[in-house]
Amino acid sequence: MDETEQFNIRLSMSLIKDLDFISRATQISKSEWVRYNVTELVKTAKDKLLSELEKSFIVGRKSAEEFRSVTNHAPSEELIARRNAYHKKMLDLVKDEANREFAKKALLKS
Repeated sequence: MDETEQFNIRLSMSLIKDLDFISRATQISKSEWVRYNVTELVKTAKDKLLSELEKSFIVGRKSAEEFRSVTNHAPSEELIARRNAYHKKMLDLVKDEANREFAKKALLKS
């Protein structure tokens, strides 16, 4: 079992009453219900944020050091390969004059 730490929060009385209702209706204690749902919420938020961070790294908005400072580990070799492939594709696009003009027009419209 994972090591645990106590975490105390203040909740409004209306939320406590709602939790009491859920507890009675599901026969699950308030603590267990909150623990389960917070776990699911945190996992979903973490996955979304990690995905956004990976995309930012791939397109060059975040450096490897910035990625490491947020995640506590270096970008994987797969992420680095995807970043290199993305940058190569972008360089190839701007080599072509027609693509460069298209990119300028697209940027001016936004």
